Amino acid sequence: MIKKICSIFLILNLLGQSLLFAQTISDISPKSNNYQAIKLAVKNHYLSVNSNKEFTGDSFLKRSDAAIMAYKLDKAIQSNKLSLTKVQIDELTKLSRTFKPFILETEKLKKSTASKLSELEHNQKVIINDLTNVNESLKNQLISMKKEHNDHVLYLSVGIITAGILGIMTGL
Repeated sequence: MIKKICSIFLILNLLGQSLLFAQTISDISPKSNNYQAIKLAVKNHYLSVNSNKEFTGDSFLKRSDAAIMAYKLDKAIQSNKLSLTKVQIDELTKLSRTFKPFILETEKLKKSTASKLSELEHNQKVIINDLTNVNESLKNQLISMKKEHNDHVLYLSVGIITAGILGIMTGL
């Protein structure tokens, strides 16, 4: 019995929806391979649909949802109201197998996204470093050009003064 309860809790965690009221499902086609499994899970209050009657099977499990499911499961165990038929347990097992590939794909995407984010952060640091180096180089070039400009102005001034003095001296 403990194994069955643990299995149910694990399945509920994997499925990622809170236990609310059973409703019709508008975003899953009745022709879908998973429709009957999802419909039964909603009907038996294992999973729920949102206010738009959508199952949204691609949404992530929130920690608060998992805590609520664990709490409700614990209360049901303590009150001895937890009684699942073999058909329900088999259906939950089928649901867990149905959603396992989706969960594995989601985990792969999560790891891939984390890897890409890490790469982007590294590239951002490289770009910032490059921009800092270019900025410093431009600042140094500007300082050098100002110094050269001041030197040219000084040489030009000395040249004009010298020419003026020579002009005065030759004119005497």
